[in-house]
Amino acid sequence: MYLALLIDKKDNGGPRNVQILHRSIDNDTDLAKSVLKDIEGSGKSKTETPYSFYSLARQTASKNDYITGKVGIGPFALNNNNQILTMIYHISFRESQSSLLSTLGLSRLDKQLDVDGNSIMSWISAMINAHVDIAKDPWISRLNVNPFSYNITNLLLRTGWGGNTFYFLTQPIMKQMADAYVKASSQYMQ
Repeated sequence: MYLALLIDKKDNGGPRNVQILHRSIDNDTDLAKSVLKDIEGSGKSKTETPYSFYSLARQTASKNDYITGKVGIGPFALNNNNQILTMIYHISFRESQSSLLSTLGLSRLDKQLDVDGNSIMSWISAMINAHVDIAKDPWISRLNVNPFSYNITNLLLRTGWGGNTFYFLTQPIMKQMADAYVKASSQYMQ
């Protein structure tokens, strides 16, 4: 069973071998990283500048990544618990014709699967894992998941948007708003 958990993968769109409660969290991380690969492209080459780690810009970027990792575990862990409760009690927003949430299909919080058939709990687990392991690989920052976007990320993931969440978050306007929020909070929210 231990080996089955470690090598559990979705083969050719078919069902997984192991039930979701017994799966490895690394499979969930691969789910989110596949969206990042799609956004950035697989052929993108990166040039490293020698000793760039010691530059002020690189040190500041690393510090911001680590702070994001430290702060980001809590919001996603809470949403992990809340997702289970909303699934048990079938929680949703009130439906109405004039509601923007209803129009966009964001009114139900009790879904188990996203629009692509992936588990919503897998997405939330991937977010927790990404923030826990941010010092090893800060890939989550490249998806614009940060204190500015935690609430919208959780809302979109929990209402079943799945990978589309990150296509929305990586739009240039969303990145600019997140940068402005970080700059304002460092100046005014001390």
